Amino acid sequence: MDSIRKLRQSKGMTQRELGEVIGVKQQTICKYERANSNVSWDILQKISAVFEVSLDELIEEDLEKCLKSRNKMLEKSIMEKIKKLNSKNLKLLLDFLSKLTDIA
Repeated sequence: MDSIRKLRQSKGMTQRELGEVIGVKQQTICKYERANSNVSWDILQKISAVFEVSLDELIEEDLEKCLKSRNKMLEKSIMEKIKKLNSKNLKLLLDFLSKLTDIA
């Protein structure tokens, strides 16, 4: 999680120091920062307490990246399916989408 690294560096802490404070090894902090390992809620709570930030602040940036990535994958999947539509089904889809925008 990039936010852990940023917070740690802003406080002038090493990975080892943060690990000692929250009870994990320096290598584990390294894995967290590189997103090579999932961070448990328990550890996230400890980290948020150390840096005096809310859990929302701690995970917000990473959550946004995840959502953007997910949206890009969905967009790509939708576009691939649209490209496979024949003209009749494409017209039906466009009509459907047009009705949706009328509702909104």
